[in-house]
Amino acid sequence: MARAIIPDDGAVVTPADAGTLKPGSLYVGTGGNVKIMTALGTVLTLTNVADGSWIPVSVKRVYSTDTTASGILIFY
Repeated sequence: MARAIIPDDGAVVTPADAGTLKPGSLYVGTGGNVKIMTALGTVLTLTNVADGSWIPVSVKRVYSTDTTASGILIFY
């Protein structure tokens, strides 16, 4: 399962219909910075992420503040 992510400082990325699926990785179409909260609650900013990058991390949130990358997809 995959879906597009619109960065949001308050939204949790797991959709209600995901059941027991957990976010497993992000794909970044157009590079830049990506500020995330990991599934364990750690907040960090991944800087200079290249176009077309896969980020193998389970995330709870993708922040709009400090995120400059776009075309972000989340895979479960």
